[in-house]
Amino acid sequence: MDKNNLKNNMSAKNWVKGFVFTSLILLLAVILINILRDPMMLTPFSNKLNNDVKIVNERQQKINYMTYNKIKYNGVVLGSSRATYFDTTVFPKEKNLYNISFNGGILPEYKSYLDYFDKKNNAEIEYIYLGLDFFQYITLYETSEKAEKYIKNTEDKLYRIKTLLSANSLIYSLYPYKFSQQYLVRKGGYKITNEKINIIFCTTHQKYMAQAIELHVSGYVLKPVRKDKINHVLDNLLYPVQTCMPHFFARTFGMFDFFVDGKPLKFIRSKSKEMLAYLISVRGSSVTRKQLSAVLFEDEYDTKSQNYFTKIYNDLKKTLKSVGADEILCKEYNTYSVNTKLFGCDLYDYDEGSEQQKANYKGVFMSQYDWSEI
Repeated sequence: MDKNNLKNNMSAKNWVKGFVFTSLILLLAVILINILRDPMMLTPFSNKLNNDVKIVNERQQKINYMTYNKIKYNGVVLGSSRATYFDTTVFPKEKNLYNISFNGGILPEYKSYLDYFDKKNNAEIEYIYLGLDFFQYITLYETSEKAEKYIKNTEDKLYRIKTLLSANSLIYSLYPYKFSQQYLVRKGGYKITNEKINIIFCTTHQKYMAQAIELHVSGYVLKPVRKDKINHVLDNLLYPVQTCMPHFFARTFGMFDFFVDGKPLKFIRSKSKEMLAYLISVRGSSVTRKQLSAVLFEDEYDTKSQNYFTKIYNDLKKTLKSVGADEILCKEYNTYSVNTKLFGCDLYDYDEGSEQQKANYKGVFMSQYDWSEI
C-alpha cells in the first residue's frame, strides 16, 4: 500500500471516529437535558428544573410519575381539567394528596387510574376528592381513555430510553414553560403563572363567607343572583381588569397624543400632529382644505401657507406609514378625514357611553390647541 492510500485511509478513519464521537456527545447531551428537565416524568429525581413542565399528555405523564417514583400519599384528587387547578398544598398537612385529574377526564376512566395509583402508592388511601361537573354527563363512554393504554407504554422495557432519546422530549425540555399561562407540577395539578386571578363564589350558603374571605376572594354572591349584585362585585374586584389599549389609539382627554402599542408616536412636525388631532376631533367628518388651513394657520390662505400645508400633510402621511397606520388618513378631491374604524379613541368611547371614559374626562380636551372643544 503506497503512502497516499495509507494517508487517505487514516483520514477516513479519523473522520469516522470524529463523527461517532460527536454523535455520542450529542446523544449524551440530549439524554442529560431530558433527564434534568424530565418533561415526561420518567425519573425519580426532583429538582428546580423539572418541578414545572410543559403539559404534553397529562395521562401519560401522571402514569409515568406513579410508575417511576416511590410515591407515598394518603389521598387523591380526581376530576377533569377543572379539578387540576386544585392546589393540593392548601389542604391540611395531614392530607398529603396527589392530583390525578387531567383534561377531558370522565367518570368511566377514573377507576382504572385510581386502581393503578393504589397499586403503586406506598400508603393507604384515606381521602378521595372527586370533581364532578355537567361535562361528565354529556361525554360518551367511548371517548374515555383508561389507564391501561398508558400503563402498557411503561411496561415496554425500552420506553424510557426511547423517550429520553426522543427529539420531541428535547423540544419539550427546552420549551419556555414560564411563557405559558399554565404548566404541570410534579404533584399533579396545574400551576398558573398569572397569580392575580379574581375568584368569585356564587352560592346559597352564607356560612362559608368567613372562609372565603380568608382565601382573599374577589366576591361572594348569595343566590338568588341579581344583576346589581354581579355589577357590584365586578366593579370592586380584588384585581381590577386592565383593558388593553388598541394597537392604534388616540387620546384626546387632557393633552392630545396618538399611541402605537401604548407608546406615543413621534411626529416630524408639530403641525402634522395638530392636523391629525383636528381630523380626529371632528369624528371622521370630511374637512375641506380651506377649512383645515383656517384651523392650522388662523385664516391665512395664501400660496406660502398652501405649500406648507402640503408639506405638513405629506409628513403626517409619512409618519403614519412608518408604523403601518397610513390608511387612517382619507383624502378625496379637496377634502380630508380619518377612518375612525382603524383606531381606538377615548372621545369615541365617551360618545358611545363608556363609563370608564366618562370617569376619565375631567373637562380638559386637547389642551394644547386653542381651537379644541368637545
